[in-house]
Amino acid sequence: MLTSAVLDTNIYDRLAVDAATVQVIREQVGEGRLQIIVPRTVAQELWMSPFKGVPSFFPYVLRGNTVGRIGLMTCVDSIGAGQTFDAHLGRSRRINDALIADAADWIAQWLVSQDAQLRSRFSKVAVTCEALSYDQFKERLEALI
Repeated sequence: MLTSAVLDTNIYDRLAVDAATVQVIREQVGEGRLQIIVPRTVAQELWMSPFKGVPSFFPYVLRGNTVGRIGLMTCVDSIGAGQTFDAHLGRSRRINDALIADAADWIAQWLVSQDAQLRSRFSKVAVTCEALSYDQFKERLEALI
């Protein structure tokens, strides 16, 4: 069974210093058990980071965002209603977090983030996706074997 995961930008910082986990992810992806999905917002954040793009730690699938809104949407995005986006954003101004949350809930089983606030808000509004910390993600990777 294929499990898909969206990794928040902060997870790539952890992976940069955790070669063992990168190797496990690479193996899981290669064996068809795991798919890493990179939504447009994560790719943009990684482009602005010291990585200067999505690191080539393992194969990944680049996907557009999932919120069809004027001012947020580009030609690579899906036209989604944005229910998770709206619920996650609430009164917050963290639009990127809400975009990542909406994409993860639409296209993945796991959203992995070290941001406890993002995970907490997401867990309250997500329909199909589960929020995991980095350590929880590592445990789940081992269970896929």
